[in-house]
Amino acid sequence: MNNLSSCNLSITYRQFYCYFNADAQVIGVCYGMNGNDLPSPIDVVALYKANNITKMRTYDPITETLPALKGSEIEVILDIPNSKLQSLGDPQEADNWVTTNVMSYAKEVKIRYINVGNEISPVNNGTSQFVPFLLPALTNVQQSITKFGLQDQVKVSTAIETGLLANTYPPSQSAFREDTMSFIKPIIEFLKQNNAPLQANIYPYFGYIGDPEHVQLPYALFTQEQPDPSGYPNLFDAMLDSVYYAIDKAIGENNVEIVVSESGWPSDGGVGASVENAATYYKNLMDHAKSTKGTIYRPGKTIETYLFAMFDENLKIGAETEKHFGVFHPDKTQKYNLKVECVGVCYGRNGNNLPLAEDVVNLYKANGITSMRVYDPIPKTLNALKDNNIQTMLCIPNDKLQALTDPKEAYNWVVANVINYIKQVKIRYISVEMKYLLSLLDHLNLFPSFSLPWKTCNES
Repeated sequence: MNNLSSCNLSITYRQFYCYFNADAQVIGVCYGMNGNDLPSPIDVVALYKANNITKMRTYDPITETLPALKGSEIEVILDIPNSKLQSLGDPQEADNWVTTNVMSYAKEVKIRYINVGNEISPVNNGTSQFVPFLLPALTNVQQSITKFGLQDQVKVSTAIETGLLANTYPPSQSAFREDTMSFIKPIIEFLKQNNAPLQANIYPYFGYIGDPEHVQLPYALFTQEQPDPSGYPNLFDAMLDSVYYAIDKAIGENNVEIVVSESGWPSDGGVGASVENAATYYKNLMDHAKSTKGTIYRPGKTIETYLFAMFDENLKIGAETEKHFGVFHPDKTQKYNLKVECVGVCYGRNGNNLPLAEDVVNLYKANGITSMRVYDPIPKTLNALKDNNIQTMLCIPNDKLQALTDPKEAYNWVVANVINYIKQVKIRYISVEMKYLLSLLDHLNLFPSFSLPWKTCNES
C-alpha cells in the first residue's frame, strides 16, 4: 500500500511461509544416507536451502557431501562413525581426519560441531564395544582442532541416548545409571572443560511405545491439555530435563548445555506410527523448540534441535519404523506440510469500538499471527507487545515526519519508541518516507549494538 491512511481503514495481511522458520535458527535436520533411492548430496543441499533449513547433521563426511555444502551457509554437525573411533586413538590419525574433513573445508563450510561417535553406551549391546575408544578419540580430535586454531569455531562432542539414565520420573530424580558412571562422567567433564554441549538423541516415540500404560499419546505429541503430575506438559521436556538433571548430578554443576541431536516420529511400520501422528509431532516440536519457553529446569530459551531425518531410508536396519522417519520423500517432495505460516496483520486503531491493546496482542497469538504492523507506536501498544515474540513493524505517521528532520527530535523518537523496548519487543522494521530516512538512520547509528532492516512507507 502506498499510504498509511488507506491501510488504517481496514485490516489487511500478508501471508508468507517460513518452512522451517529460518528466523529462529534453532531447527536442523539430520541427513542420513541409508537408502538406495536418495537424491545426490548436491540436490540435498539445494533442498535444504530451498526450504530454509539452516542446520544439518551428517553421519559420515563422504567426499560428495562437504563439497556440496561449500558456500551454502548451512551449519553442520559432522559425525565421526563409531567404526572409526579406534583409529583416532592415534593422535596422528586424529590430525589426518581433522585435516581432511575439517581444515580442507573450514573456510567455506560452517562446521559447528564434530560428534565423535553416536549412542555409544556400556549398556547398549550394539555399541558397547566402542566404549574404550570414545574418550581417547574425543581427546585427540579436540587437540587437533586446538592445534589448527579452530577451538572456538568448532566444538567437539558426542551424541548419547537416554538408555544411560535411571529413575527418569519425575525428571528431578534422574541420574546416570551406576553401571555407566565410569564411562559418562569423564565425558561430561571433557565437555565442561572445552565449553562444548552434550548432544542427546531424544525420542518421545520410543518412550511412548515402551510404556503405553503410563505414557499417553497426547503427552508424547505435545497435545495433552494438562501437565502431568510432575508439572511437565509434554514428554519431550521431561526427557530433556532428565538428561540435564543427570549431567548436573554427575559433575555437581549445571553449566553443560544440551543440543538435541536427533528427535523424530515414524510415519509407518509400528504402533503409533502414522503420517498424522508424525506430522503433529514434528510441527509441535518445531514450534516448541523455537519458542523461548524452554523446559521447567532450563526455562526461557530456545532448544537447538535436529529433526530425524531428512528422508525415509529404505536400507536402515532394525524395526520397520526405522525406515519411515523422513520429513521428505526420496523424490524430494515433503511428506508433511511443515511450512510454518508466519502471518503479518496490520493493526490500525481508527475506531472507537476496538479491543484494548493487550486483547489485540492475545488475539494475534491465539490465531498464530506472528508479525504486526503498528501505525502509531504508543506506549500501550508497545507495552502489550513485550515478551510476546511478535515481530513488529513500526510506522512513523506522516504528520510526525517533518519534525524528524530535527536531529534532536529524531533522537528522542528513537529512544522513546525503539531503544526503550528493543530488549522485550521484536522490532524488525521501521517504516518511514525515504526523504526522512537518513536523519533517523543517523541517530540509530548512535547506538552501535542496534541495527534494523529498513523499509520505506512506499514499500508494499
